Amino acid sequence: MNKNLRHNIKSRHAAIFFFIVLADQYFKFLAKNFLYCSEINFRIIKFIYAENSGISFGLFGDKKMYLVLLAVILNILAAFFYLKKFLNYCGATPIIFILSGTISNFLDRFFYKFVVDYISVPIFPAIFNLADCFICVGTFLVIFKILKKY
Repeated sequence: MNKNLRHNIKSRHAAIFFFIVLADQYFKFLAKNFLYCSEINFRIIKFIYAENSGISFGLFGDKKMYLVLLAVILNILAAFFYLKKFLNYCGATPIIFILSGTISNFLDRFFYKFVVDYISVPIFPAIFNLADCFICVGTFLVIFKILKKY
């Protein structure tokens, strides 16, 4: 692969990463400022403000220090996989999804000591955010690609 093509691919990956983080942070800003005492309710989705001290979907809320450590470790691993041959095996997109989602949630935890959640759907019991969606999609894509190889 020539140098320009590699640079363009890495630039595209960086753009996707920053777009996801910025979009999620923007929606969290809107939720904090406009949904704090209200909600927007559509038939299939409700936007509501929630403070999540746990990990995705509110799990393990009483283990804050361990969650920060886990987020740091997972980001280091994801970055390592991004930089290594795992990309050839799995592709960059799932890793970028996982990295951007965990970084966005980590920023919340660092600045607010909790993660802002704002999406609720009737068929799912937890409130979540865009970052959680990308973490889950990225994880499912990694699992799918690994299982597809075997």
